[in-house]
Amino acid sequence: MNKVAKYIILILTVLFVSGCSSTTIDKKEKISRYFVMGEAVNSSIAKRRKIPNIPNGYEKMSIKYSAMRLDEVRRILGRPLVVTSWYRSRALNKAVGGSSTSAHRSGLAIDVMLKKGKAGKREFEKVKKKMSSYDQLIYYPYRGHLHVGFRKNRFDERQQTMMIR
Repeated sequence: MNKVAKYIILILTVLFVSGCSSTTIDKKEKISRYFVMGEAVNSSIAKRRKIPNIPNGYEKMSIKYSAMRLDEVRRILGRPLVVTSWYRSRALNKAVGGSSTSAHRSGLAIDVMLKKGKAGKREFEKVKKKMSSYDQLIYYPYRGHLHVGFRKNRFDERQQTMMIR
């Protein structure tokens, strides 16, 4: 067996083992320069309704990937981000009325608060102009938040931007 095949088998084994369901996560685990795992799994609705919101190994890897990508938004805005929604378990996604194909399910979409009013629109425009790549940027001025979506392969990202009033 050549080195490439051995490497692929090793990666698949790690993915399989880490993909097994876990009942706990370390919410203080640093997943990028600016974010911790607790920000990715926090949900007031999950807490209130006692819905488990624990990612499996594959989903954790996606969350960490997204966190590294979200660091760019943090740098562009030059301030800490308040995350309002990130990873959603299947049950939580259903409870909030999310789409079954939502990127939140795999941890590849994040909603963050922007400043209110015209300042929020300026922040949206700044991120849209300066961000190197993204799948979706959706700005909700009434709610004051920005949805940032990624894909695992940057070449598949649509660079889709919307403002939903």
